[in-house]
Amino acid sequence: LRLLEEISLFLRVKRESYRLKRMIKRESHELNRRVISRAAEEVYSSGTRQALIIASQIEKIVKKTNPKAIFVTYEGYAWERVVFSVARKAYPEIQCFGYQHAAIFNKQHALRRNLRYEYNPDMILTSGMISKVQLEDSLDLDGIKIEVLGSNRLLKNEVEIKDVTQVKNTCVVLPEGIEQECNLLFKFALECAKTMPEIKFIFRLHPIISFDSLLAKNSNLRNLPKNIILSDREIEDDLLDSSWAIYRGSTAIVQAVCGGIRPLYFKLQNEMTIDPLYMLDSWRVGINNSTDFKNIVDKDRDKPFNTLLKEKNYAQLYCSDFYMPFNYKVITDCFSGNISER
Repeated sequence: LRLLEEISLFLRVKRESYRLKRMIKRESHELNRRVISRAAEEVYSSGTRQALIIASQIEKIVKKTNPKAIFVTYEGYAWERVVFSVARKAYPEIQCFGYQHAAIFNKQHALRRNLRYEYNPDMILTSGMISKVQLEDSLDLDGIKIEVLGSNRLLKNEVEIKDVTQVKNTCVVLPEGIEQECNLLFKFALECAKTMPEIKFIFRLHPIISFDSLLAKNSNLRNLPKNIILSDREIEDDLLDSSWAIYRGSTAIVQAVCGGIRPLYFKLQNEMTIDPLYMLDSWRVGINNSTDFKNIVDKDRDKPFNTLLKEKNYAQLYCSDFYMPFNYKVITDCFSGNISER
């Protein structure tokens, strides 16, 4: 933005932050005081300014082009909702679409909120049937149309269902593209690797992070035992070699389960879960420490294969609906009539 616009925006958020801080003095309920206090901090953050900058840029584009529709991600970020508002203000006839692609967590509230019409999408497009059901079950979204658009996050090749006793004793570790989460999961996997030296561990990274940058900051990862491998292969290759996967918030676990791998969610004490497979009530296992990991591996070795196969098939069926093939007809059908019920 131009300098004067930046200054004006900065003053707006500063005034709003002060307004919220004054509200705290008039509020007697402790929880409300804490919520307002946090809001005062958030509104003065760089994230708020960035959201308003994006909205200002989008408003200018819409005024110049009068587009028939606007598509944005739908993940619960403030800028997404503000964009809907400014787009409608600039061109009231525009249709607003939100595309949910990232996984939806159990307590993820923001994208389930029904705000005033100006901040809501006319239609929510989802990556698969699972997220469609999750959003349709949100009573606050009643009245907003939800359809499956699909995703490119599909396994490139069919992966056979494997007998755990016939594959290599290998566990793949799947962190998110967040440095802190990488260090957390790799530290835990390192403990497991020392506990069970006969198990091979494959460390994978999200494409936005490199092992060089991670190793430069984390000395604990520089001298790894022989049963830990830093992967530079395609994810399909690592999944074909693995029987278990340790994860937290990464949606790569969906591909892993489709490939017949048991998902092991590393949970922290007193945390609000970020498990994208929170609705999966079988095959998925939560673990707290290396002893839990060892117990699961030992049990899988001892269980009859038919028991494992039944659990595995159910989980694969569930995850096959997580990301579905693209159905572009959903979009073209949207333009055949007015999809919003205003």
